[in-house]
Amino acid sequence: MWDSRPKPLRHEAREGLLSGAPAGENRYAASTGRWPIPGGSRPANIGGIKGGRARPALGAPGRAAAPILTRSARAPALPLHTGAMQTFRKHRHRAPDGFFAVEAAGLNWLASARAVKVASVISVDADSIVLERLPTASPTPSHARDFGRALAAMHDAGAAAFGSPPDGWAGDGFIGDAPLPLRPEPSWGAFYSRHRVLPYADGAHHRGALTLEQYRPLTALCARLERGDFDDPAPPARIHGDLWSGNVMWTPSGAALIDPAAHGGHRITDLAMLALFAVPYLNEILDAYARASDHLPTDWRALIPLHQVHPLLVHAMLFGGGYGAQAARAASAALTL
Repeated sequence: MWDSRPKPLRHEAREGLLSGAPAGENRYAASTGRWPIPGGSRPANIGGIKGGRARPALGAPGRAAAPILTRSARAPALPLHTGAMQTFRKHRHRAPDGFFAVEAAGLNWLASARAVKVASVISVDADSIVLERLPTASPTPSHARDFGRALAAMHDAGAAAFGSPPDGWAGDGFIGDAPLPLRPEPSWGAFYSRHRVLPYADGAHHRGALTLEQYRPLTALCARLERGDFDDPAPPARIHGDLWSGNVMWTPSGAALIDPAAHGGHRITDLAMLALFAVPYLNEILDAYARASDHLPTDWRALIPLHQVHPLLVHAMLFGGGYGAQAARAASAALTL
C-alpha cells in the first residue's frame, strides 16, 4: 500500500534494507514550478549535539520528527536469494525515469572509494533495483568511530565538481520524491545557492510552506552564498547526500550505507544530516571524522545549520508543517556568521 506519511525518526534494528512505502507521486512540474505537497508534519531538530548520542528531534510528546523519505522508504522491498547471497529487490511501478538507475550509480560510486561499506548493487532496471541484503547489529561507540574515519576517507575520494553527478550518470537525481539537481558549479556557494536553497525555497513558498517573512532570510543567505562568504579551500567531496540515520545500516562489522543522493558536495553536508536526524553515537562519529579529516574549516560545527537548510526545505515542500520555519531559523543562524 502506498503511504504518503513520513517515516518516524527512530533508530531501530532492521533486517536487511530499510523498507516501506512510497510517498506518492510528488513530482516537480518543471513547466509550472509547482510542488504537490502531502499533509503537514512536525518540525525537525536543528543542530543540538549533547552527550554521547544525538539528541532526539523536537516534536510533539511521544512522537519524533520525520526524516526525508528515501528511495527504500518509498519502494517496497522483497527478500530474494541469489546463490549464497541474500538480496533485496526494491520496486516501484512506473518509477520516474532514472529513479533506480541514479541510485545504482550513486551506490557504485560511493563503493568505489573503498572506505565505508556500501550495499552492493546486483541488478537494476527501470522499475526496480536488487541489492545485497545487509545483516544488522546494534551500533557501538567503536563502530561509530570507525564510521567517522571511513566517512572522511570516502569524502576525500573526491568528485569532479560541486554538484557533479556520480560517475556513470548524466542528469538529475532524486531526494525522496523530490527532484535533485545534479549540475556542476565552480564553487560550493554558487552550487548550494542555485541548486539547493533557492529552488527549494521557491517551491516551499509557492505551496504556502514558507511565509514571506520566512522566505527573506533564505534569499539573503543565497546572496552571501553567491558572494562566496561560506566557501573554503576544501575540494569537492564524494558525499552520500541523504545521510539521515535510516540510511546508515549497522552491521556486525560496522556501518554501511544505503539509499544515497550522491554527488560532489561539501563534507559538512553529510555531517549536518547525521546531526539533524539523530544517528546513534553522533559525537563519536563527528569527533573521529574531525580527527581524520584535513579539510574541515576551524568553525565547521557552527556551519552545521547552514547545511541543514536544504533538507529542511525539502521537508517543507513535501510535508509542510513547521519545516519552513525551521529552515528559516537555520538560515538566520548562518547569516550571523
